[in-house]
Amino acid sequence: MQFFSIDPTTHQVLVSYNFWIYFALSLPLTALTIMAWKWITQRALALEQDQGNLEDPSFINAKLSTTTIHEISQSLAEALV
Repeated sequence: MQFFSIDPTTHQVLVSYNFWIYFALSLPLTALTIMAWKWITQRALALEQDQGNLEDPSFINAKLSTTTIHEISQSLAEALV
């Protein structure tokens, strides 16, 4: 499916009638990705704090252990199944 084409006679760029599909898919998927990233990050920070590995929860650049991120990804995968 082409969203753009060039008219050979006028050399103008033509936009397909179906161009709305791009926005209909990209905007919700982008929002979903950002929400998932935020949820995973907050959950990982909470787990790190519960385990005593993170002293200050407001510290934005805290390093998260790979074990914590792995645990969260497993729980997310189990929730989706």
